[in-house]
Formats: sequence, structure tokens, C-alpha cells
Amino acid sequence: MDFSQRSGIKPVKSAIQINEIDERLKNGLWNCISLVYFFEISKVPNNHIPYFEPLHSLFIKLYTDYFVRPIEEFDPYWPKSLKFIKDYYNQAKWNEVYDFIEFIANNYPNASMNQTFMKDCNKIFTRELSGYRFVNSLISPIADSSEVASIELATAHPLQPVRDHIRQSLELFSNRNNPDFRNSIKESISAVESIAKLIAGDEKATLGQALTKLGEKYKIHSAFKSSFEKMYGYTSDTNGIRHALLDESELNSDDARYFLIVCSAFVNYIQAKFLVKS
Repeated sequence: MDFSQRSGIKPVKSAIQINEIDERLKNGLWNCISLVYFFEISKVPNNHIPYFEPLHSLFIKLYTDYFVRPIEEFDPYWPKSLKFIKDYYNQAKWNEVYDFIEFIANNYPNASMNQTFMKDCNKIFTRELSGYRFVNSLISPIADSSEVASIELATAHPLQPVRDHIRQSLELFSNRNNPDFRNSIKESISAVESIAKLIAGDEKATLGQALTKLGEKYKIHSAFKSSFEKMYGYTSDTNGIRHALLDESELNSDDARYFLIVCSAFVNYIQAKFLVKS
């Protein structure tokens, strides 16, 4: 996170890649294609694709069903066909990249290799914080644009303590070389605690006490209040849930992403619903 983002001069972009694909993610997915499917072609005599039937079958399907090009344009000489494929991939938009790898995963005539490919792609999706995964052989969203927008809004929250905690959570979550999911979760929870203390007007207040204050000022639907109380279960130091959660050894990006999204939505809602009106 650079100076302009920390200072609030420019917005902090959400780390989750939705409706976009950066160079690292695009290169990582290409390497999956190359290592799983194209590696064996180096053993084929004269680089002649028809001598390697699985790859030949895939390329025929690519030309006829994906690119919908005349089959006569297919060049069986591997270096030329590879150049055609790579030129397309390099200029492809984010959704076209996903169309392409999904097509390959469902049309290469080796189910075991396809499973390996999808597993490898999911590792790249996770590492590069993509909002998508292979699920049942189809690329499916695991986050949507509204969730991303909620995080971005929270990073620009008017209350500095809340804003700082969310930004720090995002930075820890999105560090691709050394992500710190446990402390990212702590920062997300701390953002909720910060706004709760403001509502209660007490630096030592818990979220439970803030709920009581809200109930005194506003009519709160029981289901809505219940959701707040569940959040209190995660953020309370007194009942041990927070400590138990953060002692887990297997906290991963999915856990950190969940808390970042939920806590961002929570502080945004409190700001819009209660603090703006008070």
C-alpha cells in the first residue's frame, strides 16, 4: 500500500480480482496450461502435432469449436500452432482467458490430466487472490463485485481507526509473498470493535454494549439484532471465541477473505444507517 492510499488521496483497490486479471494471474494460468498439456510435445518427432494424438484432438476442437476457424488453417507444426495460441492468449480479455482454460479443461481427452490442471489452476487462483475457482469443471465465482465494492468503501471510511484497520487487514491478506491471514482477521475484527466503541461512546465498550446503545436509540429488527449478536460472538474477548478462532492452525485465504468482506460490510452499514443520522 503506497503513501497515496494510506493517506486516503486515492482509493485502495480491493485485492480480490473480480472482472479483471493481472499479469501474475494470467502468467500463472498459462504456466499451468504449458506444464500440464504442452510439456510432452517436446518428445514428438519433428514437432508434428498429429503424432501426439491427445494434443492433436484438443487442437482440432480448439479450431473448430472454440475459435470456429476453417480447419484448413490448422498448422500441424507445433511452433506455429503454439504461436497462434499464445498470441491469442496474450491479448485475451480476462473473461476470454477463463473461457479458454475452461474449454481446455473440458476437452482434452485425458480426465486425469484435466483434474491435475484444474487443481493447479485453483492453486494459482488462490495465490493470486482471484474471485474465481474451478468447481465441477466450471470456473465459478467465489466473490462478487458488491463484496469487492464493500471492501473498497470501507478502506475509505471517514473514521480513521476503522479505515486503518480495514486497510491493514487488506494489506496483510493481499501480500502474495508472505500473506498473514491470522493477523488480517484480527485487523478486520478490530475495525468492528473500533466502530462499536464509537457508538457506545466508551473506549472500553464491547460490541454487546454498543448493541444496547443502538436499541435505546433506534428500533432494531430482532433478526438484524441477532446477526449483530453473532458478530459479537466472534469479536468478544470475554467468551473466548475470538481466541479459539485465532488459535486455529489452518486459517487460510478463505477465512481471511470472509472476515474482510463481512467486517467491511458491517462498518459500512453502521456508518450509513446510524452514524450519519446521529
